[in-house]
Amino acid sequence: MKKVCLLLLLVLFFTRLSFSQFTTQYVVSRDTTGVSPSKREIGSGTTVRFISWNISGGTFSACSVKAEQSANNLTFSDLGTGNTCTSNGVGPFVTGVVNFSRISFTLTVGSGTPVLIVNYVGYDSMASGLLNIQGTANQITSSGPGVAPILSLPSPVILPGAIQTPQYMDFDNIVTPSAPASGRARIFAQDAQGVTRMLMETSPGNVLSFFRDAVARGRNITGGTINKGAAVYINGSTGTVPTVAKARADVISTAGAIGLAISSIASPAFGTIQTQGQMSGINTSAYTEGDRLYLSAVTAGALTNVIPVAPNLIRQIGFVITSHAVNGVIFIDPDWGAPSGTLTSGSIPFAGTDGLLNQNNSSLFWVDATGVLKSTSYGTVANCADGTATPADCASAPDGHVIISAGATSVVVNTTRVTANSEIFIQEDSSLGALLGVTCNTTIVRLYTVTARTVGTFFTITTSAAPIIDPACLGYKIEN
Repeated sequence: MKKVCLLLLLVLFFTRLSFSQFTTQYVVSRDTTGVSPSKREIGSGTTVRFISWNISGGTFSACSVKAEQSANNLTFSDLGTGNTCTSNGVGPFVTGVVNFSRISFTLTVGSGTPVLIVNYVGYDSMASGLLNIQGTANQITSSGPGVAPILSLPSPVILPGAIQTPQYMDFDNIVTPSAPASGRARIFAQDAQGVTRMLMETSPGNVLSFFRDAVARGRNITGGTINKGAAVYINGSTGTVPTVAKARADVISTAGAIGLAISSIASPAFGTIQTQGQMSGINTSAYTEGDRLYLSAVTAGALTNVIPVAPNLIRQIGFVITSHAVNGVIFIDPDWGAPSGTLTSGSIPFAGTDGLLNQNNSSLFWVDATGVLKSTSYGTVANCADGTATPADCASAPDGHVIISAGATSVVVNTTRVTANSEIFIQEDSSLGALLGVTCNTTIVRLYTVTARTVGTFFTITTSAAPIIDPACLGYKIEN
């Protein structure tokens, strides 16, 4: 037969505190059914009391604990209700005057070497807004006479799993609790890869992390429902609250998505938009974890992992953290444009306008929305100047300046920019003497023709008449 024993190690302390509170602590372990030594409360002035309990070192498969009272220290009856104590908890407040009290408990060890610590706490009053903190593991509620918006908490404040002073509160790491009732929020602590973070769960079951997630209120007056996870933009306001609609990246007026709807928003109704941080509970099964998500230019409110192409705009929404049909997670980080270091359609804004440059993917240049290339100036990646005799060495320059020597009728220009389809333009310019280090011929009556080319090597310029005395100064431009 399993030995049943009661281990009452000691009453750790029993003291009268300055704010008229006493705390008695009992430590119990192993399978047992029994009671603690009785406590004399005659003359203490105690009118309010409760018990709390904490388990460490293992588990109890069965555990019940309650306070009992007696007028003569001989016959005891229940003082409040019994409590199941298989996990940390706090019992209800009990009011009234008693002469003697004790703790009764029944324990059955489940695993490990568990120790049950029972705290019996008494106060002489519930006046001055004393807060009644009660609850079960993972949640607390508050009530009490005189409770007002500003409360004077007793010290220590006893929560499931800890005894703390009113300067701070300790929260044990727990799994996500069930959603609270409508109109309430539930705050708790949770471990994430070794870092404890504070979370808030709202009545629809949405969980937000403090200092990571940001939300804003918006109103839907579009006439249709905005579903959870839909990207929205601001299209107006109602009082001090913006109105929102489903965003789409086909035009600038609807492409400025601010975030995703955290839950479905009927019309006309107010809702919450998550503008930054991690959103969970959405379908991301179409994507791979790590995918960059953009606002769709096809379906209003939708996301895509394909960068929109011109003339659509690029509005980055965030990144896929978890790919799942139901429990998908997106890290929301709205931004304009494509990833840093790349140039794609719509990623270069015109200075001082709302237009965007678009990439011509076949010819690899940038045009405005009407297909016209516009600029106040143009330049090339290289420009050569060679005032020596033929051949002129212009390396890979698509533009340059060369000469045809006096008495000569041609010049060979070495440049790798020459292709079979190159258009080569020649112009005589007698103002280039300083650049070329020569005195340019000023008799400009000659015609110039490209008479030969070798792809990737050179082209030849031939004149209709040889310059006399001074060389002819020429400029060339190659367009491919």
